[in-house]
Amino acid sequence: MAQLITACIDKQKREKPMLQGKTLKDLATQLMQIDETKRDLVVDLPLLSMNNKAELEVKNGSTYTFNPTTWTHQQLASYADIPKEYYDRIKTQNPELLSNNVNHAFNMFNKQSQTTGKKEARLLRTLNTPQGPICRALLSSRYRILDSSDLLTTALPLMIDMKMQIKSCELTEKRLYIKATSQKLTTEIKSGDTVEYGLVISSSDVGAGSVRVEPFLFRLVCTNGLISPDSTVRKFHIGKDLASIEATFQEILSDDTKALNDKAFWATVHDVIKNSMRQEVFESVVDRLRLAANEPIKNPKLDRVIDLTAQSIKVTNKTIKDQVLTELINGHDLSRWGLINAFTAAAHTTPNIDYDTSTELERASGKILELSNDQWRTIAAV
Repeated sequence: MAQLITACIDKQKREKPMLQGKTLKDLATQLMQIDETKRDLVVDLPLLSMNNKAELEVKNGSTYTFNPTTWTHQQLASYADIPKEYYDRIKTQNPELLSNNVNHAFNMFNKQSQTTGKKEARLLRTLNTPQGPICRALLSSRYRILDSSDLLTTALPLMIDMKMQIKSCELTEKRLYIKATSQKLTTEIKSGDTVEYGLVISSSDVGAGSVRVEPFLFRLVCTNGLISPDSTVRKFHIGKDLASIEATFQEILSDDTKALNDKAFWATVHDVIKNSMRQEVFESVVDRLRLAANEPIKNPKLDRVIDLTAQSIKVTNKTIKDQVLTELINGHDLSRWGLINAFTAAAHTTPNIDYDTSTELERASGKILELSNDQWRTIAAV
């Protein structure tokens, strides 16, 4: 992978992003480091426990200890059916109590599996880091492993062939994101308001959602990004039940069958990326935005407009809503298009917003296009 990524970097320059992510070089370096240090383990649940430091332990003759990431702790809370707010509080204040809660849940699952006769196992995706081994995901044994590095090596050469430009890219604890556009697919939504069309390509190799290829509009006047609701690929990572393997603690190694299946999957993703950049797909997205530019907001209570819209697209954070209101007022465009732009602007101007949340807000902004006529009248009418 290293040679391919290096060759791609030599040809590709990234422009100013909406929200600062990584450089393409840093992203590729991090993915290569993950590939070199990752270990994927299928662990029979009786061998798994949490110690009094809130670390995961696997005991199989020897004891292997892994420090869970924030995302893994979230997965543990969900798996053990522990309210997240309570989980986070006792993790800080009383980790011994947390370990008792988690281990109790593990024991309950063990008893259920003994009753049903179906072995309960979990897939641990781990990394060896300078700070020690970490667990970056706790997943079902049926989870299909599709690595972010494979997505990058599939998407990047194709995007360069299509002369797409990287606007932003990032690898968070949860997901890989690549946001790119083409100068060949550029138009005005209204006079002086130009957009470039492209794609957001993303995936998670830790169970935080499916592979996605989504239409993306980059607004040149303010470098905002909008993710259209027309998602063309959403593949969940479901595969063969690895718990059927007889070993109770086994490191997963690549095999020919998996390689063939993965090759077919990434070939499909390649085709979807290519097809999603067709002129007619671009025009269908733009047509909807031009209609939105001619749908006025007549309701003078702009804070009410924001509250109703946020409720409809499931944006609950007060700081974000306050920032959207500021952007709507400063944008001087009281239309559905102006409202969309207020949300996309807040995706990178809200203080301390992280990359995952920013991207979710760009996606939620696209849902404003999907509001029914009745919903829009409720929001925008006097």
